Amino acid sequence: MRSYKFILFFLFAQASFAQQFEKIAFIESEVRLFTTDELEKVYIAQKDVIELYDPDGNFLFKNSGKRFGQISSIDATYSLKPIVFFKEQMEMMLLDNTLSLQGDVVPLDIRGYPQAELVCSSVNNNYWIYDRLNLELVRVNDQFNTIASTGRLDQLINIAPDPDFLIEYNNWVYLNDPLNGVLVFDIYGTYYKTIPLLGLSRLQIRGNNIYFFKDGKFQSYNMRSFEQAVLPVPEEDPIHVRKEKDRLFVQSEKGITIYRIITEK
Repeated sequence: MRSYKFILFFLFAQASFAQQFEKIAFIESEVRLFTTDELEKVYIAQKDVIELYDPDGNFLFKNSGKRFGQISSIDATYSLKPIVFFKEQMEMMLLDNTLSLQGDVVPLDIRGYPQAELVCSSVNNNYWIYDRLNLELVRVNDQFNTIASTGRLDQLINIAPDPDFLIEYNNWVYLNDPLNGVLVFDIYGTYYKTIPLLGLSRLQIRGNNIYFFKDGKFQSYNMRSFEQAVLPVPEEDPIHVRKEKDRLFVQSEKGITIYRIITEK
């Protein structure tokens, strides 16, 4: 898909710079959920199908997990080994950068996690699993043997969390609980703190910033300065938004539009 000569201009009242958006491509798709990786590639889930696009919106690869049901989450933290999770079936697919299945599909219930709620990648070919049965985060190796655990979170932090999102970034683990905030742990399962961002569903972490879409607005939270900001989006009524380097990915009812971010001091 070719770049469009379509520039939108925004001025920040709180900052001394202007931001422009150049429309790069539009991916027409019935998007159920999507994510991106640090190479600016786009992963789109359509019920039981996952598609991969390059930063310019060109189609690359496709994988269908029809026998596994509906896709619950995609973790593309490691672009060479994305993870697709099917919560209803308690099954996890390990893919490569062409979306080809690597090894067998992993039945988490048979592996000892009959109530696996969330999964994500970890460093050194390890994985995190949120075990609702025991209310704990468990880190497992590629043989799914436990190598770290938080223990019961209701005893650790005096709440019984109801999380809906899990990600590891730069050796920190972020467990999002819409009612209580973002719980942060180190890679050994040691509780560190709770970030008081409530009502989130999906979040993205890049550098010191948490990016999230809430109340129809794309926002950021700096974990060092604790500053929160509303970020400009070149569309009205988006469904979800993600940011990677100089790309902005905006989901609408008809698909995903990719913009190049141009910042002028």
